[in-house]
Amino acid sequence: MASCSLSGTTYAHPITVWRSRAYFGREATLAGGAVLLTCTGCVPPRIGYLTSGASATFDRIASPRAGAASLLVYYTNGDSSGAVRTLEISVHGGAPISAAFRGNNDWSRSARLAVPTTGLVAGDANTITFTAPAGGSAPDIVWIEVVPSTVSSGSRRTRARPFRSDRTSPGALRVAVARRRFYC
Repeated sequence: MASCSLSGTTYAHPITVWRSRAYFGREATLAGGAVLLTCTGCVPPRIGYLTSGASATFDRIASPRAGAASLLVYYTNGDSSGAVRTLEISVHGGAPISAAFRGNNDWSRSARLAVPTTGLVAGDANTITFTAPAGGSAPDIVWIEVVPSTVSSGSRRTRARPFRSDRTSPGALRVAVARRRFYC
């Protein structure tokens, strides 16, 4: 079997290394009709039905430093390509930030959007709340991460399975570091 060395450790199989702690939908406090959705092929469960008046609040979110950071939102939006759903994101109950999430015609595949945020405190005492704009529907939230502000704000399509096994060509080991794939 092929192996790969990374930071002095030899791995004999694919691994995923997160750049920060991932907060999954099941960890949020849901209100106003928001629910945790499970479906065949959808791992982990995601937060759905974020409509006007519904919310999802994540408590004890860790940030490496106070001030600004990128909030990585992994989401699904099964609307047609180009269709947009909006989330209102509030840190510590402050003024919400609006973020637009493009549709990808598939509720079982997630995409990622980096949203610049401010008002975070260093450590794990942060609260982040997601709501839909008045009269609108938001995308489903699969998981979130807080990372330093250097992450690109572009959208990237990913599988909604953070710990899936990857097939690789013989002799190559796929290592996902910070959700990016490297071969060695």
